[in-house]
Amino acid sequence: MSREQFHNDPISTTYLAADYSAIEITRMLGRRRIVWPEEVENDVGGHVGEKEYIFVQNNEGADWTVSTTTQLGEIISRNIADTVPASAFRGTSATASGRRDQTLGVTDHTIEDGYLGWIVRNGQVELLVDNAGVTAGDGIMPSATAGTGATWAVGEEERLIGTFVDTVAGGGAGATGGTAILDLD
Repeated sequence: MSREQFHNDPISTTYLAADYSAIEITRMLGRRRIVWPEEVENDVGGHVGEKEYIFVQNNEGADWTVSTTTQLGEIISRNIADTVPASAFRGTSATASGRRDQTLGVTDHTIEDGYLGWIVRNGQVELLVDNAGVTAGDGIMPSATAGTGATWAVGEEERLIGTFVDTVAGGGAGATGGTAILDLD
C-alpha cells in the first residue's frame, strides 16, 4: 500500500497487517489524518468540527468492535506489554491504568484483530460509558471496565482525555454511551 493510498482510502478501510512488511507497517503507524465534517463517515450524532485520526494496529487478540446500532466506540491505549519497535502504535482496549499519554484514541468503526486502521485522536466521538454513568461537562478518563470511559476524578489529572457532552445514566457497561469531545494533544 502506498502512503497516498492509505491517506486517500475511506477512513473506515482496514488493512491486514500480515500483507505488509515490518518496515512498511512501522512507516504507516502513528500517521495522522484530519477529516473535515463533510467527510466524516459513521456520523450518526450530527457531529460538528473536524476529527483527527491516528493510524494504529490492533494486536490485542480480539476485534475492536463498534455496534452498528449504537455506534459506540472503545477507548484504545498503547499495548505496553508489546516490545516490538512499532509497539507505540499497537493498541489494546484501555483499562483503569490508562494514562493520557498511553491513550491512542477511540474507535468509530470495527478494526479486527491483526488489522491496521484509523481511530479518532481528537474531536467528537460516541463513547462507551462504564456502568456508573456520567454527567454532561464531566471530564473523561479510561474506566476499570476495558474500553469504556468514566467520570474523571480529582487527583487523576494524568488520565484526563476529554469531556462528556451528554448525561448518561448508568446500568451496564458496553450497553450505554454518549457523545464526548476527545482532546489528546
